[in-house]
Amino acid sequence: PDCRSFNNAIDACAKAGDVDQAVQLLHEATSARVEGTVVAYTSVINACAKAERPQQAEFWLQEMEARGVVPNLASYVSVIDACARAGRPPEEAEGWLRKMELARITPNAAAYNAVINACAKAFESAKAAQVFERMLVAAVAPTTTTYGSLTDACARKGDAEGAIAWLRQMQEASLHPRVENYTSVVGAYATRRDPEGAAEWLDTMELERALPNIVTFTNAIQACARARPARRDLAERHLRRMVAGGMQ
Repeated sequence: PDCRSFNNAIDACAKAGDVDQAVQLLHEATSARVEGTVVAYTSVINACAKAERPQQAEFWLQEMEARGVVPNLASYVSVIDACARAGRPPEEAEGWLRKMELARITPNAAAYNAVINACAKAFESAKAAQVFERMLVAAVAPTTTTYGSLTDACARKGDAEGAIAWLRQMQEASLHPRVENYTSVVGAYATRRDPEGAAEWLDTMELERALPNIVTFTNAIQACARARPARRDLAERHLRRMVAGGMQ
């Protein structure tokens, strides 16, 4: 097998989520004295990211450098994504962003988004906002994913106002919020035990033609259950709306 054969096989395993087989093929390529390419290494790193194996992702990026294969933008983004997916401290994701810059590779939206996502998972909304500012200074245009992660960063802390502010800023940037972005806001109200706020936001998203899904309604019902006293009336109303919408 030649280099292209190994690349295709490794990429296929990576896309199928079979990290171990992708790694095995990369080892076989090396044993057969077929030098791995940036595509092959990056495919393995990406597979590690999707499997939430940040240490393996970092190892393979360092390994490709040791073998004289220069990592590209996708290589670094995959490592940052691995850190974010696994819930590693945002400082680690930021560290790889700096390493990318030191390697004279300009971070793109996906790189910044991954760091912001890492901040969101760590409940660090202020740090997420700082990364967003760096993104703007670098003249990288925020995406729906960017604002979605910023919304989520606030929502996880129960900061509904902050989450709503990011969602509105997304709209001001002529981007369209996804249902999961609205759902994050409803989740923020659930976290702070505010069933009225959750119910109001359910109505708002319908007015804005964003149809609530089962997760949205579940968040709203949780807000009712967590309230003191519990709001059984509102919970039942949400349940009836779910059934009417064909959700079970």
